[in-house]
Amino acid sequence: EHGYTVDRGVEAYERFKRDGVVVSLDYGTPIVYALTPRHMQDKIPGLTPGFGRNDASDGERFPYIFPLAASYWSQLGAAMQYIKDQGAKKGDKVAYLYFDNPAGREPIPLFERIAKKEGYQIRLFAVPSPGLEMGPQVIDIVRRHKADWVVTHLFGRSPSVSIREFQTHGFPLTRVIGLVWGTGAAALEAAGWDVG
Repeated sequence: EHGYTVDRGVEAYERFKRDGVVVSLDYGTPIVYALTPRHMQDKIPGLTPGFGRNDASDGERFPYIFPLAASYWSQLGAAMQYIKDQGAKKGDKVAYLYFDNPAGREPIPLFERIAKKEGYQIRLFAVPSPGLEMGPQVIDIVRRHKADWVVTHLFGRSPSVSIREFQTHGFPLTRVIGLVWGTGAAALEAAGWDVG
């Protein structure tokens, strides 16, 4: 157990390497970034299913890092495609509400490129750790930015906090798209949403 801390994740990798590990499941984007040079040097594959370095999908550049599942880039791309498919048009306002850590920041360059290409007005709204308070960000999204759509990239308990805040401020949850950790049944139940 590394507690999602980089130093403990690196120490665990080094211990596994000494014990003869042939592949490592690296959990947590900050840890993946720290371990990437070690995987490349040691030629030990690192599995990063659904998180980690999005640029690792370039197997020629990163032959020992294996994302295995939808990256944050591909998830963000799918969310933006969904918005477009629902009728979003040039000038529509899209907010990106994200946990302010490497994983949350990972898709920002893609978000900005897509928004520029489609002509969306965008704003970024960072949520500091531990992510249990985001009333000011949601008020900004709803009242100042007057977003038409929101893409969230939150972790832990913060998805349920965001759902409650959007409900409180009258923003339609049908216009909130959450990336991988953002809309599970547990988050909906914790927010008090009737999922039954």
